[in-house]
Amino acid sequence: MECCSWSVYLSGVWRRWRVLLVSCSLAVVCWSSASVMIAARPAADEPTASYVELSPVVVKQVQQRHPFVGTATAHRISVVGSAVDGRVEAVSFREGDQVAFAPAGKAAASPTESSSVVSRVQGPALVQLRTGTVQLELEGEKAELKYRQQAQLQLQQQLPAELKQAEAKLAAAEARSRNAQSRYTRTERLYRESQTATKEELDEADSDLRVARQTEIAASSARQQIEATRESRLAQAAATVSVQREKVRRLEDILQKYTIRAPFAGYVTKLYTEVGAWIKQGDPIVEVIELDPIEIHTFVPEKFIDRLQPGDQAVSLKFEALPKRTFQAVITRLVPQADPRSRTFPVKLEVENKGFQIKAGMLARVELAVGQQAGRWVDKDALVLKSGVRYVIVADVTNHEHRFKARQVPISVGLTDGNLVEVIGDLSDRDQVVVSGNERLAGGELLTDQAPRRKQAD
Repeated sequence: MECCSWSVYLSGVWRRWRVLLVSCSLAVVCWSSASVMIAARPAADEPTASYVELSPVVVKQVQQRHPFVGTATAHRISVVGSAVDGRVEAVSFREGDQVAFAPAGKAAASPTESSSVVSRVQGPALVQLRTGTVQLELEGEKAELKYRQQAQLQLQQQLPAELKQAEAKLAAAEARSRNAQSRYTRTERLYRESQTATKEELDEADSDLRVARQTEIAASSARQQIEATRESRLAQAAATVSVQREKVRRLEDILQKYTIRAPFAGYVTKLYTEVGAWIKQGDPIVEVIELDPIEIHTFVPEKFIDRLQPGDQAVSLKFEALPKRTFQAVITRLVPQADPRSRTFPVKLEVENKGFQIKAGMLARVELAVGQQAGRWVDKDALVLKSGVRYVIVADVTNHEHRFKARQVPISVGLTDGNLVEVIGDLSDRDQVVVSGNERLAGGELLTDQAPRRKQAD
C-alpha cells in the first residue's frame, strides 16, 4: 500500500512539472517576439534628424589690415606769378574754373603770339597783359631779320659770279702779259741785231710788258682774295642773320611772358588780380591745383612703418563724401621723418581721379595691409542674414554617428576669394557649417548628413 501511494504521488508531481516547463517555454517565445517587434519599431518620442549638407571651415593666411584716416590733397599746387611788369588786359579764368590742356602743338594762339611760340605752349592763357610796345619792337626786329636774310641770300648768289669774273680778268691779264712779253722779245732782238727797232720802241715794249705783268698780278690777287674771303663773308652773313634771329626770339620770349599760362591741367583756386591792375615782376597772379591724380596723406604709427613699401596697394580707400564708391590707391612715398609728438610717419598715396569726384581736403578712410594673419573661411552659402544679424549654423558632433546638433554662431565677414568668405566669430578649424538647409535652422535642431533612402534610390 505504501509503495502504491508513493507511485501515485510521483506521477502527479511529474505532470505538474511538465505543465510548468511548457508554460515557461511559451512565455520565453512570446517575450522574444515582443522584443523583436519593439526593436523594429522606432520609439514614439525619439526626434527626427533633418538632412543638411555640410562644409568644413577653411584656415588660410590673409592680409592683416589696419584702418587709417587720411586727407585728400592736390597732387601739385602752383602759384603762378608774372615774369614781367605790365597792365592786366584780360582774365580768362575765375576761381573754381577747370583748366584743361589742348593737345600738343594745337594750343590756341593769342593775337600777340607767333606760331613758333605757340608750338611750345600747351597750357591755356589765364591772364593777358598789354603788349603794344613789345609787339612794335618785335615787328621791327623781324623786318631787320628779313633784310639780313635777303642780304645773305644775295651774297650766296653773288660770290660765284664774282669768282668767275675775277677768273676772267686773270685770264685776260695773263694773255696780255704773254703778248707783251712776245713783243718785247722781238723788239729787243731787232734792236740788238739789226738796229731795225729804235730805242724808243724797245722802251715802249718794255713799259707795256711791265704794265701787263702788274695787271696780271693784280687780277691774280683779286681772284685769290675772293677765294680767301668767300667762306668768311658767308660766315659773317650767317652770323649776322643768327644774331638778328636771336633778337627776334628774345622778343618773342618776352612777348610770351605777357601771357600768363597754366603750368598744368587742374582748377583755379585763387585769383590775385583783375582787369586794369598793374602787375609787377614776381607778383602772384593765380593759384592752380592738379587733381588727377590726387594724393592721400595719412599718418602711420612707427610699429607699422617698416611693413609698408612704395608701390604697395591699399586694401581699400573710401571717402565719407562718396560712400557708394571704393577707390584704388597705391603708396608713392614714405616720409622718413616722424612727428615727434604722435610718433607717426607721413605716408602718401596716389589715386586716379579722372572725373574729379575727389576734391582736395576730403576725409579719407584708408585700409593698408600691415602683415599676414591666419583667417577662417567658409563657403558663401553658409552665410545667413535674418533681422539684420549675420550668422552661420555649426554642426556640433554628438555621440551618434552622422548625427549633429545645430548651433547658431554670429559672425562678421571680411574678404572674399571666389566662393569662400572670410568670417570672424566663434569658429574653429575643426568645425563644419551647414551650406544647404541652413535658412530654416535656429539652433538646437538634430541634423544628419546622410541623404534619405528615397534620394539615394533616385
